[in-house]
Amino acid sequence: MKMQKTRPNGTRGYAYVRVSKDFVAQDTRSQEQAVAKWLADRSLNVVETVHDAGSRDLSHKRPGFQQLIQLVQAGKVDWIVVAERDRWGVSDNEEWGYFVTILRRANCTLWSVADDKDLTSRDDRVEPFMAAITSDRSRSEQEARSQREHRSKMALVQRGEVSGGKAPYGYDYVCRQGPDGPVLWRLVYEPGHYRRVCHFPDGTSRRYDGKGNVPARSKGELLFCERSTDPAITGCVERIFRLFANGYNCHTIAARLNDEKVPALYKDHWVGPTIIHILRNPVYALGVPVWNKAAHGRFVEFEGGEWRPVQRSGGRVKAGRRRATTDHVRAAAAKPENAIVDPDTWQAVQARLQAQEAAPKAERRPRNPDLYLSGLVVCSDCGERMVGWSQQKGYKCSRNMHYKGGCRCNTTRHGTLEALVLRYLEETEQALGFLYETPDYCRAVLELEAEETPLSAEYTRSLGALWRQARDRRLTPPVAGTQDQPVWTLQKLQAAVGTARPKAERDLDAKVRAKEAEKASLTLALRHVRDEESAADLARQLDAANADLRRLRGQARPADDRLEALRQQIRTLLNRTEQVRRNVATALPLQKGEYIRRVVRQIRVIHDARPLGRLRSSRLVGVEIIPRLGEGRAYRDGKDFDATPPPPPAVDWDHRPYGTPAQWRECKTVVVGTEAGGSDLSDEGWPVRGK
Repeated sequence: MKMQKTRPNGTRGYAYVRVSKDFVAQDTRSQEQAVAKWLADRSLNVVETVHDAGSRDLSHKRPGFQQLIQLVQAGKVDWIVVAERDRWGVSDNEEWGYFVTILRRANCTLWSVADDKDLTSRDDRVEPFMAAITSDRSRSEQEARSQREHRSKMALVQRGEVSGGKAPYGYDYVCRQGPDGPVLWRLVYEPGHYRRVCHFPDGTSRRYDGKGNVPARSKGELLFCERSTDPAITGCVERIFRLFANGYNCHTIAARLNDEKVPALYKDHWVGPTIIHILRNPVYALGVPVWNKAAHGRFVEFEGGEWRPVQRSGGRVKAGRRRATTDHVRAAAAKPENAIVDPDTWQAVQARLQAQEAAPKAERRPRNPDLYLSGLVVCSDCGERMVGWSQQKGYKCSRNMHYKGGCRCNTTRHGTLEALVLRYLEETEQALGFLYETPDYCRAVLELEAEETPLSAEYTRSLGALWRQARDRRLTPPVAGTQDQPVWTLQKLQAAVGTARPKAERDLDAKVRAKEAEKASLTLALRHVRDEESAADLARQLDAANADLRRLRGQARPADDRLEALRQQIRTLLNRTEQVRRNVATALPLQKGEYIRRVVRQIRVIHDARPLGRLRSSRLVGVEIIPRLGEGRAYRDGKDFDATPPPPPAVDWDHRPYGTPAQWRECKTVVVGTEAGGSDLSDEGWPVRGK
């Protein structure tokens, strides 16, 4: 008698297929065929086959798995089938039990084709032990594989080769036939997401765009990280280090690069963290790649000269954990000829970075002074603090932000909380009105005003001198203004004066650029040549080109020394006035936050229950303000949220004849009058004084 095969109950079935990593070309056909045969033998059909990619211990990062669990919790799934037990993918026995409990509560069963049984059955007493053994064995295999991969990367870097990942900004990947062999190809990264072009010695090229798409290598072909042949890119790296060593912060440098339309390599635009990442990378000073700058492993890590298991906190591992310089792994010998930054600049930059990290938090500039309630706001659902969220101008629950689970992504606008806190202070006769008349605040504003007045006069005088240079050279304004007035932008005015230089100076600049191109060509040819006689000849030509370049640069001088001084003066003034503007904009919110912290101990926000399956944050329904002394207040939505206090008094800029520092920084328009007896130059309509 033929034994009847066990089959699940219900018609709402789903198949789940998973590959280990999205960048590994694993074939899911075998899993799909095994599941299809299992379904055909039992005359079953599935509603959908859910495909997923990701490691088994990162279930929270697998969208297909999370979608399937949400359907189970909503009661829309009767059973799930997988090819093997490990395709379900959980980190350990505890997580396995957690998801099995979810399935059981929803009356959903999980079937394994390889085991041919229900893995959630309550009658199977052996299954919990099998799950524990399987999870522990899989965990051990992952740890061993992780350590093998790390040891392999360490060995590559110690030989001076590339261990993987993206090329640092300013460097290319070069494939050679052996350590000192000829160049087989050069992989150049272009601005954008995963855009690469491979250049071959015969002059041909081929694109390799997309994640994980790189040229294949044969046995004996080695990959090295070498300095880019594009002088614009290497010059940008040198400029980043030079600006930071001269006192500019990373965000100012990023803003300047964006204003100048310098293409960013790995993002759409330059940001502060990218600048910091470049400044901390030792490859720019050593010329060789460095491994273990930051630990990203989930199982083992190399720290203190030995391998050790990763220390977890709250069940998760924080990526990007920075390592001490003593734990860095690199080749035994550096390559100064491959470095971009000189040792003195590198040491100055590292000293400033260390000084910033050693500074107390109270001395550091806040990330966003407008969110001055950070540290007071608490989520009532989980009890965790809510951290500032600059993008949404509000606060977000830290438990959800760090993937701890148990909270439903509660967010709150800063404006709503600020209005309620100021109302509470008014009702309890603790208003902030006196804050604006305190001697400290008035003294700070007066000091800023005293510094601003001479700066504004000097700024307008500089603009007037710059325009007079354009007028003397009879330059035509590029834009037609209102009321028959020609209008200049400051950038176009500077560019016009710069391009209207004497012919001798322009010819000299052209010779310098041509000689720089010749030097770059000779340097590239010297790297590729293998014949000693040819190499010696190229070296002599390169020395001659360097001598000519030094001579030409010595001859290159501004046609008008006064104009060059004015340009430098304008740049200095813009930086100083930007600092004044930032101080004024930051002082008041910080003082408000300090005063509120003396009065209020905690601000609890209450949200309504979010419907199951809804991804967006829940609605704010109440706010409780808990003071340090006395009774607190509770405010409810619809009843108390409408009343808003009058806005605090703002700094009055109207009495200033030269506009605001923000207007100076933007420098949008410069209006040049044509009245007889002289010319008026203004910025955003402000009159020019002190000529």
